[in-house]
Amino acid sequence: MKNFLSIIALSLLLAMPSASGAKKNQMKNPPRHVFFIGFDGMAARSIREGAVMPCFRKIMAEGSYTLHKRSVLPSSSALNWVSMYNGGAPEQHGYRKWDSRKAEFPAIYQNEDGFFPDVFYLLKKKDPKATTAHIYSWKGMRYVVDTLRVDYLQRNLLQNEADVVRMMDFICEKKPTLTSIAFDEPDETGHAKGFGSDEYHQKITHVDSLLSIIVERIKKAGMWDNSIIILTSDHGGEFGTKHHGGITLDELETAFVICGKGIKQGWEIPECVMGYDLAGTMAYILGLDIPQPWIGKPIMSVFK
Repeated sequence: MKNFLSIIALSLLLAMPSASGAKKNQMKNPPRHVFFIGFDGMAARSIREGAVMPCFRKIMAEGSYTLHKRSVLPSSSALNWVSMYNGGAPEQHGYRKWDSRKAEFPAIYQNEDGFFPDVFYLLKKKDPKATTAHIYSWKGMRYVVDTLRVDYLQRNLLQNEADVVRMMDFICEKKPTLTSIAFDEPDETGHAKGFGSDEYHQKITHVDSLLSIIVERIKKAGMWDNSIIILTSDHGGEFGTKHHGGITLDELETAFVICGKGIKQGWEIPECVMGYDLAGTMAYILGLDIPQPWIGKPIMSVFK
């Protein structure tokens, strides 16, 4: 009997979550601000082949990156944005088309409001006082996040310097914990002029100049040293065509760049990275409890 009770006691002890185990769910000394900045339709191939984007490349050099992050299928917009925010694949969260505004079939797991939980929901669940912002140019971006958990929801065309300055005036005043900024370029130009075209690469250079304004304003507001910035895209495009949604690497491969407080510098990420891993990485940074259905994992090698 004594041995039996000892075995039971040991089993219970091993089953209890340890303090050290809990700490592994969040990075040490996390930042106060996370910026998720997405560029619709920016193919990794353009970056590899020398697209002129000095600000983007500077952030790559000062942080960690991969040019082999893969989209979920199909390589289209809405379902991929959803996966990056909620850590799931289409067969889990139910979004399956480029223009989905809601789940086409019931999510495998739903929160109290009937949504597959995303990073905004988890942040608000952990800290109701945390502030969140979601700013976007393509109108479809309104439907890819849990807007019930977004404090500052705005549509801004993000086409020129004035648009970006107006947005950053707002962001620098509110200083959200989690900010999502989603450009609709260079995808629009890819559809109009062709992915890989001169016009497409000129648009990449243009949006990079707008990114430089965002970075400059974050620094001027005194937030840069206590922030992490993530740069990525939902999908690429099939070079030589005006299309995406297929299975070529031009369509599937995009960049993932992360820079800022506690992030390795000049580090090329060796892990395989999928779009839904962005949600897992943001959750790790913010110390959020990841729901069991999420398949997105934090990209651990980027942390110092």
